[in-house]
This record gives sequence, structure tokens and C-alpha cells, in this order.
Amino acid sequence: MHISVFSLFTSVLWVTVFTKIISVLRKRMPYMQHFSIHALLFLLLLCALRLLFPLELPYSRPLESTKIMPAFQLFLRKPLFTCEPVHMTPALLLTTVWFTGAAVLFIRQILEYRRLKHVLYLLPASDDERLYYLLANAGLQKPLNHVKIIKHSSITSPASAGLIHPVILLPDICFDDEELLGIFIHEAAHLQLKHHLVKLVMELICICFWWNPILRDLFSETAYALEMHSDQTVCTKLNQKQQQKYLHAILKVFMNANQKESPSAFTCGLLEHPDSIDLQQRFRMILENRYQSKSKLLPGIAAFALCTFLLSYTFVLQPYSEPTPADYGHVDTSTDQNFFYIETDDGYDLYEYPERFLDHIDNKKNCLPWLQIYSDMEEMKQKWKRKS
Repeated sequence: MHISVFSLFTSVLWVTVFTKIISVLRKRMPYMQHFSIHALLFLLLLCALRLLFPLELPYSRPLESTKIMPAFQLFLRKPLFTCEPVHMTPALLLTTVWFTGAAVLFIRQILEYRRLKHVLYLLPASDDERLYYLLANAGLQKPLNHVKIIKHSSITSPASAGLIHPVILLPDICFDDEELLGIFIHEAAHLQLKHHLVKLVMELICICFWWNPILRDLFSETAYALEMHSDQTVCTKLNQKQQQKYLHAILKVFMNANQKESPSAFTCGLLEHPDSIDLQQRFRMILENRYQSKSKLLPGIAAFALCTFLLSYTFVLQPYSEPTPADYGHVDTSTDQNFFYIETDDGYDLYEYPERFLDHIDNKKNCLPWLQIYSDMEEMKQKWKRKS
């Protein structure tokens, strides 16, 4: 059990395909109707695990590429220039760009976190007792204590932040009590279900593989799935009339939201995707009571997804290569003792007596002239028997 360049490449390839499939299926209501939000979250979890553990397991087998990958590998190893003691190759150059890009993005996220922390520290907590009363009556299993509620005009959408010192952000919009109740249940669910930690892990994965744009969809789909997960909590706590008020609050936020804003890795908002199509899906999931329906297919889907996850480890893509004499250590072929060639359809095979294969030679002119060439193993055995 180990990690190699090829197992990492195979892992990224699998997750790229899985992410695209998840993105397509998630947008289709029949999928969400039959498989529920839990199946979507489970698939996203498997994608994250596949990238976090790009291993070659004991049952993994190489799937060798004979044309594309060997040509690409040859290109990566081709020297660009030499500046002692560094020999610059495309592989070294791309690796440097990869790690530099990841480091820049990681530092940028740290700076964003520090700015957010500074802003949350400077903004004063709301002194509106009504807000804290509604938060206390949100009806969740674990009441949140010492939560700071900030209401400010610069905030465009309700959101929550902080794992240790939780903060709930509210825009300066007029919400009635039932609308605020739905918002607080939604944001409190983010805090209690540790959705912020999930988003951080996904963001770190996207930073590591920043060069793959499809993996950015993995973070986006996760953020959207967590919004739906909190919507499900809201539906379990509110009656039908209160759910409609909750949807009305989302519409107010949608009209106030910045359409160009992208989801933050450090906050979980009420409206992570200010997109009309995604918003329509969220509304349908609530109005059509999709979160309450129990799917009998869920265990089967989970089992199929898990089997696919395990099967993805059965092979590792790698370029085809033939062994060279260097792979067998130093071989002294300066004399004809114990070494010989066997003629084949496409060249000559070099052996050490009795039948230890060493290398394949394509052309006779590359053969060592002092070594004997035999047509097959049977001829070799007969002649060596006569010698002895």
C-alpha cells in the first residue's frame, strides 16, 4: 500500500469523472426525488476520500498505456536546459508551477480568513433582544449559547461562521419573526452539523489540485449540498405555512444578493448560489415535500457507490515500459560465459543461463557480437548440454 505519481493521476481522473456525473445528476429533479440529499452528500464524501487517499492497494493492478502515456512521459523527461546542479525538464517545471500555485492560493486563503476574523471582531453585536429570543426558540437539539449576531448593511446574505466562537450574520433587511426563525434554524444547522469544516476540507482539496478546473465544481457542489442539507433541517422544524415564510425570506435575500459573489470557504450562507435555476430547485424540494419522502433505493445506491469507490482502486494507469539491463543490476557480458541471445519475431532477447531474461534488442547490429544467438530455448539447451 503506497502512493505513486500514477496512483495520484488515476485518483484525479476518477474524481474528475465522478464530479461531472454528480453535477449533471444533481440538477435533475428525478434524481433528487428518488435518491435524496443524503445520497448526494455520500457521493461527495467518496470523492473527497478518493483524493485524500490516492493509494495503490494490494489488489491494484497496472493498466498500461502503450502510446499516449509513454509519449507524454518521454516529453516530461526531455531536458530543456541544464544549469548545474539542476537539470530543468518539463516535469520539474510543471511540478514547480503546481506547488507554487497551491502555495499562493493557500496564503491567499489565510489572508482572507484573517480579514474575515478582523471584520467580525470590529462589527458590533446586535442589541436586538428579539433576534436572540428567536435564535433560542429555533428548536434545535443542541441550543447554541454565546452566539454573536451581527446585523449590518454591508452583509448581503444571512450566513454563519466560526467553529469555536460562532457568529451569525444578517443583512439589514426587514424580516418578520417567522422569516427570521427559518433563517436561524438554517444557520444554526450549519454550525451544529459542522458544515464549515466540510467546506474547509473541500477548499484545501481544490487548492491542492487548482490546475483541474472541474474539481472546483466539487467545492461548488458541496456548498450547494450543504445548503440543501440545512433546508432539510428547516423543513423538519417548521410547518407548511412557516416553510412558505422561509422561502419568502430567501427571495428577499436573492433580490439583495450580489450575483457575482462566489461561496466562501469560511462561511455557510443562506444563499451560496445566487442562481435562479438552483434557487428554483431548492424551492421545489421544499414545496413538493421532497425532503420528507423516504427513498427505498437509498441503501442500494449507497452500496453501489461504495462498490464503485472500491473498484476504482483495482487499476492504476501507467505508461508501458520494458526492463533494461540497469533494472537487473550490473551484468558483465564482456565474455560469452553464461550469456546468450534468443531470436524472436521482433528482435533478440538477452538471457543469462539458464533462463533469466535481461533485455530485448530490436536490431541485430545492437547485439553483442561475441554472444551466441539461438533460434529458441530448445536449441540453446541442446548445445549447452554438449558443452558440459
